[in-house]
Amino acid sequence: MSSTYLKQMAALKSRMAVVAAVLALAIPVKGATQTSSSDYTVGTWKLRVRLVPEKSTFMLGEPIYLSFEIMNNSNEDLQVIVGGDHFNWLERPEQFTVQGIRDNGSRVQPQDLPPGKRGGSEFVGPQKIPAGRTYTFSLFLPDWLEFNSAGRYTLLASRTLDIGRYSRDASWQIPGNLFHVDARAEANVTVIPIDHAALGEVIANRRGRLLGADENAALAEVHVLEAIDDDRAAAALIDAIAESSFSVKLAAVDGLARFNTDAALAALQKTVVDFGVGVYVRDEAERALKMRAARVAADEFLRKSELPAHYATPIFLRMIDHGNEVWISYKKTFRDERMENPADLMVAYNKATGMTRWVHLE
Repeated sequence: MSSTYLKQMAALKSRMAVVAAVLALAIPVKGATQTSSSDYTVGTWKLRVRLVPEKSTFMLGEPIYLSFEIMNNSNEDLQVIVGGDHFNWLERPEQFTVQGIRDNGSRVQPQDLPPGKRGGSEFVGPQKIPAGRTYTFSLFLPDWLEFNSAGRYTLLASRTLDIGRYSRDASWQIPGNLFHVDARAEANVTVIPIDHAALGEVIANRRGRLLGADENAALAEVHVLEAIDDDRAAAALIDAIAESSFSVKLAAVDGLARFNTDAALAALQKTVVDFGVGVYVRDEAERALKMRAARVAADEFLRKSELPAHYATPIFLRMIDHGNEVWISYKKTFRDERMENPADLMVAYNKATGMTRWVHLE
């Protein structure tokens, strides 16, 4: 695998990590979302923080984004330090804490991160918040919370903000030039039971944005569609391979590795030999086939195992390519295992019996 290809993929993944923040500025908020704002004063600066869900009502299994908005109500430009906290399997910004509390007081199961190698971008730097304007962090809700039942929930997001006066130089790197604000905001949402027809409409709408002219929006939609456990989401990603830009093709191919369907398999096999898509997309399709094969073998073994159900239910999180190594994460396990091929999963899983968490490496 060429170093140029690995650089291409690293650049794409870093870009996708920041695309969501750009997209959040344009995501339409649907429904009358009830949010509460929090006001903060830092010297003469005044900030208002809000948490705005992409949708106020969504289905079980339907991924959405949250916008964590910082409004600068001051008379001068400010800046907030962003980045450097994506080193985890989901590449989520770890400086954030996101919680969910149901109206009966029960808490939503958090999405625990497995140990092991991490992905993400090392870039850290200031983002300008002009006077009277807003800067938005975009958070992918499934990266933090797993909703298992319908109901009304309060979402709470918090983060320590590093705020300073806007400057074009590197003065933000001097600790004394930054103020630390423990910011928090919440919003109320309603989670409803999944409906096959309604989910189809959701997928169709996201497919439209995926195939639209805005590449950044398309990359964010790939992230959403690959998280929907539905064959129609896979079909939308297949369409993107044929009709989208280079970056979106790569992301769509990577997303297809998460679907265990005949159509996804056929699309990846076709892409491997399609010289029209370019060598890097073909290489990514070949890698995706390898990842998919490893996952299918793991799923099949766990399905046939006689271990307790909570061990035999894998939850696929993320597969990251480091050269020829493929990482697959399963919940309820904790040991790192290096395997020569997917068949070695059996040996590794036997070692993990009785443990509470395990991550295996092909």
